[in-house]
Amino acid sequence: MHDIYEFYCPFAHIPGFYEWARIHSPAYGSFDCFIIIHNKDTAKPVTVYVNSDIGARYMRNRYPQSLCYRVSPESLKLHSEAEGRTVVGHLEAAEGPIQRVTMKFIAGGDVPPKESMYGGDQFFVWEVNIPAAERILNCRRK
Repeated sequence: MHDIYEFYCPFAHIPGFYEWARIHSPAYGSFDCFIIIHNKDTAKPVTVYVNSDIGARYMRNRYPQSLCYRVSPESLKLHSEAEGRTVVGHLEAAEGPIQRVTMKFIAGGDVPPKESMYGGDQFFVWEVNIPAAERILNCRRK
């Protein structure tokens, strides 16, 4: 028997605060999500926006303790550019703590992404060391 793993691509985050991910699950399929981490303790429930029924079902079955908001595919978009060195996420929502957010992550040419284990104090997954001047954040909370 073989283990089957989920993977996340594209993925970008501000450690301990926000994550953008396209989750690819063999059991559920692929969907985009925006995750709000309420504190740096990853054992605490998070708030998640998903852009499909697949994502809503995944969250309901896998992480029922988390708050999940379903938005349309047009309202939650995630894409990468420049061979993954730029990740752009956009969310517009009528419900939940965030009304609108757009984030653009740009990795400098001399900073290679590295694959890391998720969790712990460093919040590594697919970490890109993004200088603050190159990170664009536009977020409106309710």
